[in-house]
Amino acid sequence: MNRYEFTIMNRDIPIMHVVMDLESDYILTERLTEDKKYQVFGFVPNKAQMFKFLEMRCFDRTRPDTKQLLELMGLDSYNPYEIVKKSHGFTYDDQIWIKFPGECLEWKDVDLNGRI
Repeated sequence: MNRYEFTIMNRDIPIMHVVMDLESDYILTERLTEDKKYQVFGFVPNKAQMFKFLEMRCFDRTRPDTKQLLELMGLDSYNPYEIVKKSHGFTYDDQIWIKFPGECLEWKDVDLNGRI
């Protein structure tokens, strides 16, 4: 199956595990905490909403230096999933990030602000 798989994290708290099949509308989301203060979705997201979430964790595709940023990341095209695999979806605005299968990362490894 050609798929995307990842876990949405808030600091070191797993929030939601996601598996999306790229060749169909299949998406599996498993909420890993019921605590509402950690939720990024107040509903069960569909595939389009999840793609939008990933894109929101990336730099803007219309930036004048997009081509250069992609080159620095070793990417040929603007693909939010591939960008997030490199950046872990880190932003300076919150403590949400993306963890991929097989990674042993913690929040302290991703947080460029040093907010531990």
